[in-house]
Amino acid sequence: MPKIQFLIFLTLSFELLKFINPYIMKIILDELTRAGSIDWQKLLWLVVVMFLVGVFGSAYYRWIDIKRFNFLLNLDRYLPNILHQKLLSLSLGYHEKENTGNKIVKIRRGVDRLGKLLDNATWDFFPTAFQTIFTFIFILIIDWPLGLVFGASIPAYLLVTWRMNKIVGPWRDDSQRNYEKSAGIMGQSMINIHTVQSFAQERYEAKTHKNVLDTIFNLENKIWSKILNYNFTRNTILDVGRFLTLGFAVYQTARGVITAGSLVLFFTLSERVYSSVFRLSRIYDTIMDSAPAIKRLDSLMRTETDIKISGAPARHKVLGKIEFQNVSFAYIGEKRVLESVDFTINPGEFVALVGPSGAGKTTIVKLLYRHFDVTGGKILIDGMDLKKLDMRYYRKQLGIVTQDIDIFNDTISANIAYAKPDSKFEDIVRVAKVANAHDFIIKMKNGYDTMVGERGVKLSGGQKQRIGIARAILPNPKILVFDEATSSLDSESELMIQKSLLEIAKNRTIIVIAHRLSTIRRADTIFVFENGKLVERGTHKELTTNDGLYSRLHSLQVAGEVR
Repeated sequence: MPKIQFLIFLTLSFELLKFINPYIMKIILDELTRAGSIDWQKLLWLVVVMFLVGVFGSAYYRWIDIKRFNFLLNLDRYLPNILHQKLLSLSLGYHEKENTGNKIVKIRRGVDRLGKLLDNATWDFFPTAFQTIFTFIFILIIDWPLGLVFGASIPAYLLVTWRMNKIVGPWRDDSQRNYEKSAGIMGQSMINIHTVQSFAQERYEAKTHKNVLDTIFNLENKIWSKILNYNFTRNTILDVGRFLTLGFAVYQTARGVITAGSLVLFFTLSERVYSSVFRLSRIYDTIMDSAPAIKRLDSLMRTETDIKISGAPARHKVLGKIEFQNVSFAYIGEKRVLESVDFTINPGEFVALVGPSGAGKTTIVKLLYRHFDVTGGKILIDGMDLKKLDMRYYRKQLGIVTQDIDIFNDTISANIAYAKPDSKFEDIVRVAKVANAHDFIIKMKNGYDTMVGERGVKLSGGQKQRIGIARAILPNPKILVFDEATSSLDSESELMIQKSLLEIAKNRTIIVIAHRLSTIRRADTIFVFENGKLVERGTHKELTTNDGLYSRLHSLQVAGEVR
């Protein structure tokens, strides 16, 4: 892939080459108009040189075009990949704040505009800029007073162009923000299409989207109306410059200061410059129009992840011991979610986290995965500070099953194998059986090759959770987390999963978050949370005999089951 500096050098050299033929034409005209006999042999050689320069220029320009095309094609492949990697590297905190549609359009529109900008730069801006500068210098060499008259109108033209873009700049920023908002609304309505149609809110969603599109239309109309008005002023400035320049050139020729050949050469070059200046102004307009999208893309690239490794990351093979030492946590700008939490989980233990909604149970898991950093205290894994571990290597040794399972638009087999893509089919079937998923999978038309649709729309909630369980246990993680993993299962399937847990739990640390206390009776230790604090700990038997929160929750559930 050629570097942009090399492309600029090639363009510069080609623009210099383009001055040869106009200058030869000047020599030919001077030869034809001078007094005395005409040197026809000289003229013939000049025509041949013009032809050869033209052929060489065409071949050279074709070679430059190939280099430019190669550069832009590689850029179109490279940029989206880099930006996608950047998004994937950012912490969960960033993604929880940003709308999915906004993120996608920020990348897509930013890449399109940046590609367009570089396309204009390599094909138009640099060639035109070099041509304008070199031509102006060449005109000054021919006749500097004429060059000064010629150049007098250009500063006024550039000033008007700058003024116009300064006025419309804020409108372009607003337009870009609304483009992202539009994509966010559309993406959100598609992601939640089941809810939209279930509550008959299609018209509301369409109207909300249309209102944003109307705002974009009004802003774009405002922008282009202003540009078109300024275009008349800019064209008038160039026309006045042409009139003054041509008039002075004719006057200089009549006085004998310059030759007729010089007049023709000057007129040709001046028209080239005026056309180039106009093209440059339009390119500048395009650059400024692209600027808001590119700025937002640049802002994304400069965004740093909240999760940083202190020192060289350690590739530690997890044994399963977890220690929370005086851990506190608060989301940015919010009150604390966890307050001075202390507990230890030994390798191979089966522990449960229970408590009312909002007590901080899921936050414990997010901190364990280091999706967020603690605001106080520390977390140790096998005695090592979590902040010093290589996150990618560490997370590969964990498995999680959440209440809302993420399913990809792929086959059932690929969804199970996502945690370990190089898995053998026999291993996929084995974990599917452990998760009580095998029976419903083989009843499907294409079995494990069944496409499940976007977000698993072809599967029931219970089926998705069983696939999620199979996926989590496939890589044989040393720490396995079940976050309300059986909440969507029927009683029979839940009972089977509980039995499977005994097999799954061998030689690994198990953490279960559950509201159904019946699922955690066999836990070695139960941690009870309330308002971000660890208020009780013990076995099921110990906690039910105490007059505490767990005992009250258990009594309520037993009473509910009896009724």
